[in-house]
Amino acid sequence: MELWRKFVMSTSDKKFKVFVSYHKPATLMELPFVINMHSGRDCSGLASKDGVLSPKDSSWLLEHTTGDNTGDNISNLNRNFCELTSLYWIWKNFDLSNIDYIGFVQYRRQFIFDEAEFDQSRNGFEEESFSIKRYPYINRGYLKKIGFDKPHIEKIIENYEAVFPYPGNLARAGMSSIWQDYAMNIPGMHIDDLNVLTEVYKEKYPEYYEAFLNYLSSHEKYMYLMFFMKTELFLNYCDYLFDILFEVHRRIDVSLYTPNGKRTIGFLGEFVYGFFIKYILKDFRVKNFGVSLVENV
Repeated sequence: MELWRKFVMSTSDKKFKVFVSYHKPATLMELPFVINMHSGRDCSGLASKDGVLSPKDSSWLLEHTTGDNTGDNISNLNRNFCELTSLYWIWKNFDLSNIDYIGFVQYRRQFIFDEAEFDQSRNGFEEESFSIKRYPYINRGYLKKIGFDKPHIEKIIENYEAVFPYPGNLARAGMSSIWQDYAMNIPGMHIDDLNVLTEVYKEKYPEYYEAFLNYLSSHEKYMYLMFFMKTELFLNYCDYLFDILFEVHRRIDVSLYTPNGKRTIGFLGEFVYGFFIKYILKDFRVKNFGVSLVENV
């Protein structure tokens, strides 16, 4: 199946949109190219890892963000799929006909497009282990510091087919593999569910199965589900990602798991995403950046 072909880069002006996923009120990314999304709008009355949204918080999200619960959607699965319910909505409902690139980030994590800003602390524990650098809050100074603006983004997407975070080095954090990290460091996870993911991968993408196992056995882990991609590549990525995750979701029962355990599909999706970056796109023009982690949003 020829899903992963190279795309011809045009020299025309690039049109792009950046979608920012929210699941609770937080500082808005108020930029003309940004669409702020409420992930899991149909789950607002259900408990999450952060509790239940208050009526006031739900009203704020209704007023300030675009919901993921219109048209063809899986908003009601947000407690399992996490921000991927917004990704699904974009894939199925947003008019992409005049968009060259799609960006997908989170309300407290964005790309640090100013490379010098990340490189000055690149060898720090969190920077190397998890590819993140902490910031106190979002304001104009923060956006300028990380280079999250139209000129930086346009310059990058002119030259690359996709943008992802740097991989984290789990060995720096004392973990020998993604398997070990999943089993020991993520509360509420069950190793049998990761086995189900590998079974589904073998059935659906046998040509990549051994490489997928190798990825899970490595200490280099791509995290956060964030990206910028050419629109054609984004569409193929969604076909691939949800093809796997819907089958895994069909086979596992998380109904008695902890609130964080119920997010299993989201965590497993991160492994599918990471393998996509490292192996499937290995011959593509891909750029990596550090990721900001905003502490007070």
